[in-house]
Amino acid sequence: MGLCCATFAGALIFSPEFRGMVKGALADGALPGVDVFPALPDARQVQERIEGKMANTVAVKDSTIISGGGNDAYELVKKAVLTWDVYGGDTKVYLPKGKVVIEKDMVIGISTKLVKIYPLSFEDVAEFHEHDGEDVKRLRVVVGTRKENIVDGNYDVELTLFKKDGNGRQKGDVEIYYQKRQNLTYWLLQKGASLGGKKTDEGKTDEGKTDEESVGEYERKTKISVRKTLDRLRAFGEGKNPAKGSDKAADEPTYPDKMLAVVSDGLLPGVDVFPALPTDVEVQKRIEEKEKIIVACEKCEAITKGGQAAYDRIKQGVSVWDIYGGDTKVYLPKEKTEIKKDMIIAISTKLVKNVYPLSFEDVNEFREVDYPAYKQLRAVVGTRQENIVDGNYDVVVTLFKEDGKGHSGVAREASDVEIHYQKRQNLTYWVMQKKLSIEKYREKTQESVDKTLEKLLAMGKGKVGGGDNIDAYHGA
Repeated sequence: MGLCCATFAGALIFSPEFRGMVKGALADGALPGVDVFPALPDARQVQERIEGKMANTVAVKDSTIISGGGNDAYELVKKAVLTWDVYGGDTKVYLPKGKVVIEKDMVIGISTKLVKIYPLSFEDVAEFHEHDGEDVKRLRVVVGTRKENIVDGNYDVELTLFKKDGNGRQKGDVEIYYQKRQNLTYWLLQKGASLGGKKTDEGKTDEGKTDEESVGEYERKTKISVRKTLDRLRAFGEGKNPAKGSDKAADEPTYPDKMLAVVSDGLLPGVDVFPALPTDVEVQKRIEEKEKIIVACEKCEAITKGGQAAYDRIKQGVSVWDIYGGDTKVYLPKEKTEIKKDMIIAISTKLVKNVYPLSFEDVNEFREVDYPAYKQLRAVVGTRQENIVDGNYDVVVTLFKEDGKGHSGVAREASDVEIHYQKRQNLTYWVMQKKLSIEKYREKTQESVDKTLEKLLAMGKGKVGGGDNIDAYHGA
């Protein structure tokens, strides 16, 4: 989440000196899109902002089937996905040094030709999960943008091998699903570049388009991009070798000239520009620098014989993202009572007296599966551009229906309910340049993780309600 992810029970993890530095940066407007309020903002104010962001977000999804492709086709497509080889044209994906496949929480780089330049963007592998069951084998990957990116959003690939007939599919069919959900970043939206340019008195852009027409054009081009990615993955599955450089880029920008001007002017912090595709060494050095300041802390515990009741109580709290305490508030879109996949939510917390920054986040994953051996809820919330931190927050709740192994191979018995929580973040681009104590940051982040897990356990045991503040439970 936003800065409040570094907060628990009203206690910030940062020193007074660092809080002052952050406060100064917020006041100076050094964090684009992060507004500051004297108290927790009114829900209507925040919901209007969420609504505006959703209106500028284009989400296109589609799928294709390789009939009778079998495990061979599945593995061929998987091989391409594992290297995130989903784009064509003059585009290159960069993995960390020494890595040959992507994995959960990895930072990757992507560069593509933008008219005459090659901006370098960075992304996180927010979700990477494969299940091999009796009916299907399924791989799900979600890659979300980091702050150093020319777009804001996430990209989902789901690959399914059907082992039995059913649901309109036959045994051996391989389905490839792809979703591209994005808007151009905060700076571009403010400049009017993403949706057609500056407004005239008649409510049209300087290209003569209304917002509705511009969004339609952006969506049309996104649909073309999605179809090209699916065609590429399908070709891999059929044993073909899609051309790397001869095809038109799958991620062709909608308004390249305006994007070029904004990127060239240095208005996107952390997005470097090159005259050609940067070398592996250049990008891997930058990835290594980012990984050094990322703190990833986790904890996993179980409620012995908690059963369906405990699972449902925890699910209720997670469904409204009620996992924090202190002077913090989570905002959902208007008339929404639960989070769902791809929803934009907002979070505000007290930084210092009369300073409540407002951050925005994406629900990158919210998915429940029910298999013969277990039922599981997986939720991943990732930061958007307008946020003081950069990262993602994972909650996995598992109800075991039979004896088995949980997270990290820990033995679990039937009716056990396991909760795993991970908080993975670094402070944003401008803060990266400052000297911070990573050790202290990690220590305080782990304390925050422990408190969140304690709250979720208390929910499961019925000791604290889904809407209750953890302060009351701790007597803080």
